Amino acid sequence: MPDNAPSPPTGTCAAGRRLWASVVTDYTLDEHELAVLTEAVRTVDLLDKLETVIRSEGPIVESPQGRKANPAAVEARAQRIVLA
Repeated sequence: MPDNAPSPPTGTCAAGRRLWASVVTDYTLDEHELAVLTEAVRTVDLLDKLETVIRSEGPIVESPQGRKANPAAVEARAQRIVLA
C-alpha cells in the first residue's frame, strides 16, 4: 500500500486486508467511500469465518426437527447478497 493510504479497520483478517489493499492502492477514497469499503471488508472476513464453519459441519446439519440447512450457510447466503 502507498505510504499515505489509510490503514484497514482494526481486527481485519487476511481476506479483508487483501480487499482493502486492492482498493486503497489504486484509489483515493472520500470518507463515505471508506465507510462502504470498511463494511465490505467486514463482510468478506465474516464470509471467510462462515465458510470455515460450513466446511467443518457441512451444508446440512441435524437438528431436533430433522435435517436442515446449516445456519452458517444461510447466513453466508445473506452476507453474499449484502456484499453484492
